[in-house]
Amino acid sequence: MNKLSVFCFIFLLMLGGPAWTESELGEQFGTKINISAHQPIDFCFLISRLNTHEELLFGTCKISSADDVQWDLLPFGTPADDPDNIPVDLYFFQDPKAYNVFFTENGYEAEWNLFVKTECTLKFTLLGGAVPGEGGSLELFNDDVELFDIVDNAVRTLVAGQYTIKYVPAPDKPAEVEYTFRPGWNLLHFPIVVKGENTEWETLNRLPRLTLSGRTYVQGGEIRCGEAFWVFYKDGDITDNTLTVSGYEPTYWPVPQSGWNFTGVKDDDATATADAYEWADGQYQTPKTLLDSSKGYWIPAKNLQ
Repeated sequence: MNKLSVFCFIFLLMLGGPAWTESELGEQFGTKINISAHQPIDFCFLISRLNTHEELLFGTCKISSADDVQWDLLPFGTPADDPDNIPVDLYFFQDPKAYNVFFTENGYEAEWNLFVKTECTLKFTLLGGAVPGEGGSLELFNDDVELFDIVDNAVRTLVAGQYTIKYVPAPDKPAEVEYTFRPGWNLLHFPIVVKGENTEWETLNRLPRLTLSGRTYVQGGEIRCGEAFWVFYKDGDITDNTLTVSGYEPTYWPVPQSGWNFTGVKDDDATATADAYEWADGQYQTPKTLLDSSKGYWIPAKNLQ
């Protein structure tokens, strides 16, 4: 079975529940997960009920591929349409067969039905990604009444009842990146996102490449927005040795890690700092500026804040 990639899902975490590995989750829900789709939901939120161990995740979250990583989940099978048999006071209700896990394959908008059995105080924590930008929204409703915007570290007290989390993404803003290839190894960067069919994107992916996995280069691998990668190029592989890939501006950017980062800059108006390394003339060199978003660099975390 393929390893799970980033996908949209909701599940309830509870201490003391049985441990489910990534492969076991895949076996449970493999038929419901589109592991190859580029999902439009660019955030992962944790809902914590204060002073208890009850927690919910919603949005686009990632299960680690590490074999020793497990999620503690309540047992599957308790019918959500029989609330008296649900042993928690806070849960999502999307499927009568699994009240604590929900994978959404919705195209561009999403809603989650949140049930609160007794009055409680909840904290919303953004674990990854970003809240919707201008023109988008992430809000909590009671019936048709908007209660509040969901933002990082929001704390709210809710009475018992049924609520709806409604998400509408910000409109996509077109963007593109142009690559000029030189024979041999090219250190590049991908500063945009691609959705749907894209001929130029497919052409880029056909070129021999190396991506970084942990501290090791691997052949092939996914080209991700905000990450650098190597391409080995032979003169004439592409007409005029240039390729322009069209897509959209990203709604979030990878969080810098401590030490050196294998990445690039967001756009061509980036800070003109030279504290980094680029690949030129067959060797690492210190760039005069970091103004080319198509180039990949090794950049220290202090210059990415």
